[in-house]
Amino acid sequence: MSQALAPLAPPAPLVPGLAQMPALALHPTEQPTRLIPLVEYGAAGRYVLICPKDGEVHITPDSAEWFAWLTSLSSFRFVGQSGYFSARRGYNRRPNRCWYAQRAIHQKNYSKYIGVSENVTIECLEHIAAQLRSSMTLR
Repeated sequence: MSQALAPLAPPAPLVPGLAQMPALALHPTEQPTRLIPLVEYGAAGRYVLICPKDGEVHITPDSAEWFAWLTSLSSFRFVGQSGYFSARRGYNRRPNRCWYAQRAIHQKNYSKYIGVSENVTIECLEHIAAQLRSSMTLR
């Protein structure tokens, strides 16, 4: 008496209806990446924009290209004359135009509102960096 074994059925999902949900697509600015663009004050006395994929990006800060470049990002690092921080785009269920600066100083996290993409200038970034640096000296 020989019986053929029936193939096993795939396990049922733990939550009914979960298997029917489509995978969520990420917005291009939400793609996870370990390296983020850098805006740095260079030795030549000018700001340099460095993108992990493209290398040095030849964009003049505070120009129309600068603001278009910012809108394509979800985060960047800023190293200026007055200090440094990481900047991230604000999220309220979806990306918005607001930027926030973040820096850990003496094991405490600080966050400052930078502004909307259209107002993120080098002068503004330097001002925020100086404010975060003064948080370190006030402690």
